[in-house]
Amino acid sequence: MQHILKPVDIHYFHMENEHVVAVTETDSFILKEKLYELEALLPSSKFIRLSKSVIANLHELSRFEASFNGTLCVYFKSGKKEYVSRTYVPVIKEALKLNRR
Repeated sequence: MQHILKPVDIHYFHMENEHVVAVTETDSFILKEKLYELEALLPSSKFIRLSKSVIANLHELSRFEASFNGTLCVYFKSGKKEYVSRTYVPVIKEALKLNRR
């Protein structure tokens, strides 16, 4: 069965067992596309790369928690969480304008 997904309904995309999975509030769907293909297709004003294995919908983020090792834990409005690797932290901060001084 094939489903038509609207980008606005997707909380994030992540890798799971060598497949790209789109996660919505209530379900998850395996996609044929690769993460880098999705990153090129999705609007950068709404979706951002959190790590090599996760792309998130900026409008579904709820909060961040910093850890001592330099990573961030991202919580989604749904209550699910993912981690931002250190290399992507500056990009996230810039996108969210968190690093204002």
